[in-house]
Amino acid sequence: MARENRFAGLKRWVARQSDEHLSEVLSGAAITFGVKIAGVGLMFLFNVLAARLLGVADTGLFFLALTVLQVGATVALWGLDSATLRYVAGFAANGRWNDVRAVLSRAVILALSISVLLAVLVFFSAPFLAIRIFHEPALEVSLRIVAIALPVLAILPIFVEGLKGLKKILLRKFCKA
Repeated sequence: MARENRFAGLKRWVARQSDEHLSEVLSGAAITFGVKIAGVGLMFLFNVLAARLLGVADTGLFFLALTVLQVGATVALWGLDSATLRYVAGFAANGRWNDVRAVLSRAVILALSISVLLAVLVFFSAPFLAIRIFHEPALEVSLRIVAIALPVLAILPIFVEGLKGLKKILLRKFCKA
């Protein structure tokens, strides 16, 4: 009986901690779900608007250029978003804010370096890519435009995952959408 009383306080403390974490997880999940639904709706509207404004042929070119942009950003990102999440969360949990800043700045510098190199490559090889690879000369201008956007799209996931590591769920979902 004395042994049960000794652990009763510990059991209550564990239950309180679990309730706090469960509440945090549930509120974060609800916010994430709501923002994700809104993002999907906005993406659908964007696709419909693009198709109506551009027409069939130009819509195809537009989405082909966006695909090149996404592939380039993924290559430039090089898995740094996942590493950022892991290290930012770990350092933030231990109050090591200088290390959080260092991880974010190094990840951004590396992704920015790779993405600028890829952007220059895509920009200057746009005629070759458009004609020889995609057989669409009209794609050249779109490829040059997405090349300019590549560095921004490459570093955005680093900030998004950094926010996730800092448990800034709403701000993260807003940036991701």
